[in-house]
Amino acid sequence: MNFPGIGGGLLMGIIFSIIPHYFKRRRGVANAFMMVGLSAGQMAGPLLINYLQVEYGYLGGTLVLSAIVLNCCVGAAVFQPVEWHVRKCSRKLSNNNNTKGSPRPRADKVEAPRYSALARVFNTTMNNLKLLKSSRILIIALSSALNMISYLNFLMMVPFVLQTIGYSMQETTWCVSVSGLCNMVSRLVVSALTDCPGFSMRGCYMAGTTVVLASMIAFSLLRDLTWLTVVMGAWGCGVGAFMSIYSLIMVEYVGLEQLVPTLGVSGLFNSFGFLVSGTLTGYMRDVSGSYAVSIWILASSSGLSVALWTLMPLAF
Repeated sequence: MNFPGIGGGLLMGIIFSIIPHYFKRRRGVANAFMMVGLSAGQMAGPLLINYLQVEYGYLGGTLVLSAIVLNCCVGAAVFQPVEWHVRKCSRKLSNNNNTKGSPRPRADKVEAPRYSALARVFNTTMNNLKLLKSSRILIIALSSALNMISYLNFLMMVPFVLQTIGYSMQETTWCVSVSGLCNMVSRLVVSALTDCPGFSMRGCYMAGTTVVLASMIAFSLLRDLTWLTVVMGAWGCGVGAFMSIYSLIMVEYVGLEQLVPTLGVSGLFNSFGFLVSGTLTGYMRDVSGSYAVSIWILASSSGLSVALWTLMPLAF
C-alpha cells in the first residue's frame, strides 16, 4: 500500500512544479489543461476499475491497470527544461568557434561527487525545512497537509460507507464518478479565472475548503443515494476549487524561486499527515463502529485549514 502513495506523491510533486516554470503568461489556462487530465482520471477511474475487476478479476484487473499507468513513463520522458537544449546549442556554437588546437580539459581533473545521492537528498530536505521560519510557508505547508488528509482519506472511505449503507458497487462507482466530473468542471473554471486581474486565490482556496467541510458533514448524515450523489458533486467542486490552485497560490505568496522547496516541505508534511490520519481514522472507526466519526475528524482538518488561511494576511 505504501508504493502507490510514494509514486503518487512523486508524480504529483513533479506535475505541480512544471506548469509555473514553463508558462509565464496564460499560466491559468495551461494549468486548466493539466487539471483536466487529473480530474478525468478520478471520474473514469472507478468505472474502469469496476469493469476490469468484473472481467479479469482482482489480479488481472490490477495488472491491466498497472500497464496503463506504465505509459506515464513515456509522457514523463518529454518533461525536459527548455534551458537544457539552449545550453546544448550554445555549447556547440562555442566549440565551433574554438580553434582546433585548443587544449581539452584533463580527465583526471574532474572532481568526483562529494556526496552520494541519498546524502544530497537529505541535505536538500534539511535546507528546505529551514524555510519554515517563514510563517507564510508554514501556513501553506500545514494547510496543504490538512486538506490532503481530508480530501484523499475521505475519497478512499466513500466506497466503504456506501456499501455499508447497502448500495451496490455500480451505484458506488457512479457516485464517485459524479464527484470526479464536478471536480473536473470546477478545476477548469477556477484555473481559467486565475488569469483575471481581480481574482483572489486565497478567497477561492478558503471557499473551496469550506465547501468540502460542509459536504463531508452532510454526507455523514444522509442515506438517500440521490442526495448523497448531490453532496458528492458539491464536494468535488470544493476539491477542484483548492486543488486547481495548489501550486499557483504558492507562487503568489512565496515566489517562483521558492516553489520547488515549498512543494518539498508540503510533501513532507503531507506524508507525515497520512501516517497519522490513516491510523487515527481507522482506530476511531473501530472504536465507534461508525464511519461518521472518522468523517467528522477528517472534516475538522478542513476546518483547521480554513482557520490557518485566515491568518495569512498577518504572515510574513
